[in-house]
Amino acid sequence: MFNCKITQQCNDCVLLYKDYDTLKDICTDLGLTYQQVADLSSRKEKKKYQEFKYFPKIEITRINKNRVDSKDGPHSEGDTVASSDNSVQAE
Repeated sequence: MFNCKITQQCNDCVLLYKDYDTLKDICTDLGLTYQQVADLSSRKEKKKYQEFKYFPKIEITRINKNRVDSKDGPHSEGDTVASSDNSVQAE
């Protein structure tokens, strides 16, 4: 399972916060190619399409199966998140 969070720079407006079973499901919902979604979910350097001035911040996090049923939700303290702004954050 994966969690996808999309925010816009202005006022950190959350546009999407949703769990998906596969990366392919994220592709379909967002209208992106599988390769773009795979790039976003990995910790690779920024891609050219992410350098657009108003590109939203997209974070895709793998959810461990044992955390899906937990009361704390998909993320617990200390999880690392790869995001489209090329930073790795601890939540």
